Amino acid sequence: MRIDAIPKLSKRGWLIGAIAFLTIILLTLFVAASGGPTSRGSSYSSAPDGYGAWYAFMENRGVNIQRWQRPIQDLSASTSTDNSTTLLQVLSRLTPTDIAIALEERTWVSQGNRLIILGINAPATEASFSKSLQSKYGLVVIDTTKRFTDSTKLLSDEFGAVVISKDEGKGEIILASTPHIAANAYQDAIGNYEFLAQLVTQDGHRVLVDEYTHGYKERDLIVKEGNEDWSAYLAKTPLLPAMLQLAVLLGVLIVAQNQRFGWPVRPKSRTVDNSAAYMQAMAAVLHKAQSSEFVLEVIGKAEQLRIQQALGLGGQQLLDRKTIVTAWIQQTKRPATEMLSVLQISERPRKVSESELKLWLANLQTIRQHLT
Repeated sequence: MRIDAIPKLSKRGWLIGAIAFLTIILLTLFVAASGGPTSRGSSYSSAPDGYGAWYAFMENRGVNIQRWQRPIQDLSASTSTDNSTTLLQVLSRLTPTDIAIALEERTWVSQGNRLIILGINAPATEASFSKSLQSKYGLVVIDTTKRFTDSTKLLSDEFGAVVISKDEGKGEIILASTPHIAANAYQDAIGNYEFLAQLVTQDGHRVLVDEYTHGYKERDLIVKEGNEDWSAYLAKTPLLPAMLQLAVLLGVLIVAQNQRFGWPVRPKSRTVDNSAAYMQAMAAVLHKAQSSEFVLEVIGKAEQLRIQQALGLGGQQLLDRKTIVTAWIQQTKRPATEMLSVLQISERPRKVSESELKLWLANLQTIRQHLT
């Protein structure tokens, strides 16, 4: 292929491409910056997978329970050595242990605090998905086949444990293989609410429910983040891989000059339908010659055979009008005049006006609709 045969992008093409790339980048930044709270597992949520009802249940008991809406790093500053704390985290999705528990959390727990995480991914077993397990505080309804096989078992069956406990320094980490132990959907299962209540209130610890992981933040954090400029946001955002991909893509477009792979394919010429062309030409000639009687005779006979076929009278030879009308009335429950308006004109073709021809065709269309 010759070099001068390669198509080149016009200025308008480059402008459209630049606008498209800028739009993609801006949308990416907007979506990343506007990630809002997720209600799944939140104590603010009244949805079936939320924990609003359980939180109200604990408040009505007079438990010292609060919502935690700050980063995990701020936990140490808010926790004194004389007042241990229990932090409850309900994950929005099943998460592996090594990802769910950060180093800062382990350090905080080792100081004598308790961390309870609902929604840790565990191996699936052959256990029934829905099952009621016996605990010290009544039956606990669970809907999961996932079980732990190690550590101290707090809620278990023959397939393994749904809730386990692990020591971490002076503190304790409690993990559950389902995030829905005391979700709103289990309000009628009092054993579920009581089981989680006892887990968080044992030893009289102060109880915090983590809402920061669900996107809820204290007002001072929102104000602080709102005052950050775009350069600070971009500095914290991993855009380098995206920018590298964009640079490579632009380089390919520049080198290729919008050249498609392979040889250019010429569009196939449109195939002329000779039959359709002949019919259109014949129709034009008949219209110009005002040969309406010929149209009525040819189309009328063809349509009568089609009507006979639809009525089950056979379409080989033309039948008398009475036979067709009788079958029409019996099968469609329509008036005889509708069929007669079509048959009378086609049986005795004569020259008619254009309006009469259009009316006849309209009546014929009505007949067709009732026979289909």
